[in-house]
Amino acid sequence: MRRMSGSVKFIKRNAGAYFFLTPWLLGFFVLTVYPMAYSLWLGFTNYDFTQPNATQWIGLGNYVKMFGPVFGLSQFTTSRG
Repeated sequence: MRRMSGSVKFIKRNAGAYFFLTPWLLGFFVLTVYPMAYSLWLGFTNYDFTQPNATQWIGLGNYVKMFGPVFGLSQFTTSRG
């Protein structure tokens, strides 16, 4: 008889739990993690919904524009036409 390793035993013993967790994990990643990561990425770009191919990486520019006056950085919040 062939001997199983500890990790194979663990997976076989808990296969039912993983099976029932899979839909929840898929929903969590598709409905929560992906939109959050995409929103974070959009926060660092100059994204135009009418021209998505013209997206420019601007780094912290949006955050400086948003929070700059709070921290006394208003000289950096000039508008770009």
